[in-house]
Amino acid sequence: MRTLTLSLISSFALILLLVSQSNSQTVSHLSNPGTLHTITDISGFMTTGEDMGGMRVTAHFTPDLTTTNQTVFWTPGVAGAGSALGTGWRLDEAGDTWDNLWRLSADAPTGSNLTLYGLTLEGFLPSSQPVSVRATVFDRTDPFFGTDGSYRGNDLDAFASAGLWSHVRVVYFDEVDNLADPNLGPQGDVYRAMQIQFGQLIDTGQLPIFDPIPFLAGDELLFFQDTDTVGPRIPNGDPGDEGLPEPTSQILLLLGMILCQASRGRDRSK
Repeated sequence: MRTLTLSLISSFALILLLVSQSNSQTVSHLSNPGTLHTITDISGFMTTGEDMGGMRVTAHFTPDLTTTNQTVFWTPGVAGAGSALGTGWRLDEAGDTWDNLWRLSADAPTGSNLTLYGLTLEGFLPSSQPVSVRATVFDRTDPFFGTDGSYRGNDLDAFASAGLWSHVRVVYFDEVDNLADPNLGPQGDVYRAMQIQFGQLIDTGQLPIFDPIPFLAGDELLFFQDTDTVGPRIPNGDPGDEGLPEPTSQILLLLGMILCQASRGRDRSK
């Protein structure tokens, strides 16, 4: 019986290993400074799917990523969630993007002609003026100290996937300079936009070649990607702190409660 149990456990472990290997995707990251954009400040680094309203998401249906596209805008939901809904595909995120997964799925019927070669996410539209309204930026892993107010960044990391493609190429473009940052100039970790491409890497004996392979109906990608919120700084540095009193206010409030209680005690003793 013990031998049979060990055999079953070993077989199950082997199946899990094969499944994990078949769905393992590698990720590469590229940066294209592109056109430098300026922002007035980063208002918070705990950005959720609900905070990214207005982000432009473009789906690319041809390998050149330019011929046939569909553009939709991110829609905030409730309880920290948000999504972008396209024809036969959708992108969802719920919770703080630092440690909560994004989910790209193709809900088109199996066997349909959906061929999604990539997505471009733009946190805000190109502008020659400093961006001062609430918007979204993509926060990469800090190369050195990082942009002031962005806390820690996190490059896109594929968590789980299902598809014929075996590689995800990520390109961050249009570097962002925070005007409120005491470190002058862009720090190389915050970008206006990000592009996700699907394919495989072909070994040529020298530099590998990226070969596009489409994201099809029934495919799925779960990934991490940190984002920040752009706009005027909120007291205490984070959008989630808006309703919290500052420490000084808390002390004054507590002192007032103590004095009020003491006054009631004196009234009862009379």
